[in-house]
Amino acid sequence: MRQILPALLLTLILGTVGGLSARALHLPLGLLLGSIFAVGLAAILNLRAGGVGVGFPQPLRNLFVPIIGVSIGAAFTPDVLRQMPGWWISLTALLIYIPVAHGVG
Repeated sequence: MRQILPALLLTLILGTVGGLSARALHLPLGLLLGSIFAVGLAAILNLRAGGVGVGFPQPLRNLFVPIIGVSIGAAFTPDVLRQMPGWWISLTALLIYIPVAHGVG
């Protein structure tokens, strides 16, 4: 755990800064999308701390997946549900993509 601690701290800092930046810009799901963008960019650029790339240990990930799910679910309002028929192409693509992505790994 000690060797991944610097990378974990870097990941958390990048996620926090990215999320707060996106929220300040009033982006939808700013905290979630901003942190994903910031950490994803760091991973693409192979940013490292203590010789380890950005990342999140599996036990912590398992803890936070439900929290993220609740955050996404809380963003769904009746208005969002009324708009969904206009997204039929995207939703149909997801129906195909998700099983394929899980099958491929």
